[in-house]
Amino acid sequence: MGTNYYAKKWYFGHQVPYHIGKQSAGWAFCFAANKELHISTSLDWAMFIEDDRVTIEDEYGCEVEKRDFWMKVNQNKVRKTALNDDQQYPGKARWLTYQKIDERGFWVNHYDGEWS
Repeated sequence: MGTNYYAKKWYFGHQVPYHIGKQSAGWAFCFAANKELHISTSLDWAMFIEDDRVTIEDEYGCEVEKRDFWMKVNQNKVRKTALNDDQQYPGKARWLTYQKIDERGFWVNHYDGEWS
């Protein structure tokens, strides 16, 4: 089970949600790349999120303070990843081909779509 997080940015009186990524229990946070926003790394997300017009919400609609969000992300930075599972169960982590580790050591998913 996991939780998706969204950056909601105000544009001309309405908020537009962008999928930041997903935190699954015990796993490293995985950021979602966003072609529309030209976001492909955790640093790109950090710069986007710092905008005063951006708030963060989880998939249940609860607002998350930016500081708290980054604490959660950093807490699980080096914990369980798909590589661990692929080493234990070869071939099972096929979706790994859509992911990379960015320059800050975070997983980034480049798959077009969201997790359900």
